Amino acid sequence: MSLWPEVLVGGYPNSGTSFLCHLVVQLGKSPGSSENLKGADSHNRWGYFEHLPIRKLVWEAGKWHHFTPDRKGFLPDEPLVFNDRPLVDYADRIRRIAEEDGVELYKDNSLPLTFRLFPKESKYIIITRRVEAIHESPKKAGFHGYTCSLEELQDSHYKYHELVKIMAGEVDCLTIQYEDFKTSFDHTLQVICNHLEVELDKMHRTACRAIFRPHHASHRPIARIIEWLHKR
Repeated sequence: MSLWPEVLVGGYPNSGTSFLCHLVVQLGKSPGSSENLKGADSHNRWGYFEHLPIRKLVWEAGKWHHFTPDRKGFLPDEPLVFNDRPLVDYADRIRRIAEEDGVELYKDNSLPLTFRLFPKESKYIIITRRVEAIHESPKKAGFHGYTCSLEELQDSHYKYHELVKIMAGEVDCLTIQYEDFKTSFDHTLQVICNHLEVELDKMHRTACRAIFRPHHASHRPIARIIEWLHKR
């Protein structure tokens, strides 16, 4: 019997979840049909890999219009607890959509709160990142930055990962660090493949490396040209 979805990806917003999903897609897992996925913009040129019909159900279960963990008091101390009937109802609806649209990979930043809606036997991956980089990420893409201070974001980020620890006690969850891709890309990719029980061949490795390089500012041609002009 297939699990729907098979792989679940989460992380604090701006931690690299879209990048991680792009890697997992290259490893052979489908996020579903393109018309159901959140599209690309200047922040994520390849898209966000968020299945919007499923996310709508998940956020409805959490009673949110938006998932905003940086907002003061937003994150609880424990993952959401659903009484039996609503949990079964939402889980069945999510599984039905995922199966109909072939969703093997699902991404949601709210996962440490809502993971109980998904199959316990699935593979879970959480990506984490330095809080300073998270705080700067929206501004680098031309978006408005966080309205909270860096210190407030640190508190929220800590609480988020305390929820991740609770989740990891209930499901098969791998936590990886975004910065590890910079220092040891091949090793980190292999850790992910081992977790997903996917064989990593030369073609996969090459495709995944090509995805990672553009995420470095130093590899963006326009950024390099601007930097060069300022030095003249």
